[in-house]
Amino acid sequence: MKKDDIIELTIEDLGIDGEGIGKADGMALFVKDAVVGDWIRAKIMKMKKNYGYARLLEVLEPSPVRCTSRCEFARQCGGCQLQAMTYEAQLDFKAKKVWNHLTRIGGLTDLAVPEIIGMEDPWRYRNKAQFPFGTDKEGNVVTGFYAARSHNIIPCTECWLGVEENREILEIQIQGIKKHVDDTKRNAKEVTLIWQDTHQMLSGIAALAKEGNSKAILDLISESTELNRISTPTHYCSDPILNATLTAYLERARNFGITIEHHLAIPESLPIDSAELSICFANALENATKACTELPENERKIIIRCICRPGSTRRTESITSTRTP
Repeated sequence: MKKDDIIELTIEDLGIDGEGIGKADGMALFVKDAVVGDWIRAKIMKMKKNYGYARLLEVLEPSPVRCTSRCEFARQCGGCQLQAMTYEAQLDFKAKKVWNHLTRIGGLTDLAVPEIIGMEDPWRYRNKAQFPFGTDKEGNVVTGFYAARSHNIIPCTECWLGVEENREILEIQIQGIKKHVDDTKRNAKEVTLIWQDTHQMLSGIAALAKEGNSKAILDLISESTELNRISTPTHYCSDPILNATLTAYLERARNFGITIEHHLAIPESLPIDSAELSICFANALENATKACTELPENERKIIIRCICRPGSTRRTESITSTRTP
């Protein structure tokens, strides 16, 4: 026998994890989801020197103790390995498993198979469960249980071993997470559009500054202010172009929930061209605002400082995006 061979065999025993064990050509094969007494068709997946592993393809003749699993995910999920067996057969398997451990590992002799006490209704008895959350291949939020020997989540909110309230709680959580994800995607799209508008305005200001067209710069900023529903310009300085630029960019930052702290001492007569200074401020404020949007809302803050002394060509500028205390 070799890998990928298709074989037929009868399951004679169960392994410690509930997998079926049968023999073919004198070789022991472990087959997940097979039940003692099943006659099956299986595909060999891996071969070792003295044993191998096979995957169940078809139950040719079911065992007398085989039953229909109550959970539709029983074969996929890594939680319930014995649901394809009657409850009585499950109890018998567990009793023999304890006996094997006591005799083979514990070294006890002359020990009878212990009597096991079952439940009248072997469902809904677990009061604790852990459900991982993640996304499927399409990006949808899912929760459930991990598939056997993997971290792939089998979507499932109804586990027949847990209490019924679990399902309602999980579905409420999924809806809440979906809403958060949808809001985040929508906000990200809006932020992208705002950055595009900001870059376009900044490029326009730079082009008009080269032409020395101050009136057109003011008109452009005013148009952007109206489109973004920015309030009446705040008085930051006497120069109309610089003041309009500061108003537009700082108000836009406030719209992202950013706290603004400014220390500005800008004289009426600027030592440099106001359009060029406006471009410097616009670039710096755009970068600071973008950096702040990556922080939690309660930690967003921009500190802006600019000191220009009358009669001096020197100026001091500082724009910092930082966490609030």
